Amino acid sequence: MENIENNELMPAKKSGTKGYILSPLEASVQSRRNDLNFPALQSMFELNEAELQAILNKLGPIEDCNC
Repeated sequence: MENIENNELMPAKKSGTKGYILSPLEASVQSRRNDLNFPALQSMFELNEAELQAILNKLGPIEDCNC
């Protein structure tokens, strides 16, 4: 697992028509947020409530995929 301490909350960078580029921490949270609840995400990524909520707000709602 990557070193979480090196990941900082960074402002999103707009990438042309592709939307926003996520930091490694934000991408990790996004990939796990469907599987874990809020307290588990906090513990896993060693974030306080405000930090995690800021990331989740930036990511937006979870999209339902009926793949």
